Amino acid sequence: MKKNFAGKKSYAVFGMGEFGKSVALELAKTGADVMAIDSREDELAEIAEYVTEARVMDATDVRAYEKLGLSNMDAVVVAITGNMDATLMAILQAVEAEVSDIVVKALNDIQAKIFCKIGATQIITPEKSEGIRLARTLARSDIFEFIELRENICMLEISMKKEWINKTLVELNLRDRYRINVIAVVRNGAANMVVEPQTRLLENDHLVIVTDKKNIKKI
Repeated sequence: MKKNFAGKKSYAVFGMGEFGKSVALELAKTGADVMAIDSREDELAEIAEYVTEARVMDATDVRAYEKLGLSNMDAVVVAITGNMDATLMAILQAVEAEVSDIVVKALNDIQAKIFCKIGATQIITPEKSEGIRLARTLARSDIFEFIELRENICMLEISMKKEWINKTLVELNLRDRYRINVIAVVRNGAANMVVEPQTRLLENDHLVIVTDKKNIKKI
């Protein structure tokens, strides 16, 4: 798979577990070239029609990497589950191919440190992230969704404060008062992302907002 210099990006995703599969499918939806790699043919068969190439491969086999063309990839995602040798080999081969963005799924902090030491540029811990998100959501009955966008930035879906009901966004001036940006109003289960300053908020509305984490308590 050759890198497309006209703007189309190329990715290799190792490991077609639930996480790796979802990454490969979402990347493919953006129109990118996606090479899905796994040692299990049955797992690849499920997404073969949606990605550019589905390749059956043992990630511990050094010689198998010669035909992958990792040096042409904009990023490599390593989401291999239950095989540390395969994960380490995939990372090392991506480093040797001088891939600038090497994203690796880690099960714990120890794995994360090891992967960073040998060249991973970004570590994903989906189970930990989901646990943190769930705990934060459960702890706050007025928060219906919490998504961490960056270390300090988050997106939340929140319920109406009593003093907000029947007020417009321009009247509330939420950006200045709470340092939050309203990106959608959820009404009757449907999200409207065209948010006008004169939008009047109703009792059962939810707001989807983006803010710095330090502002959550103010809300």
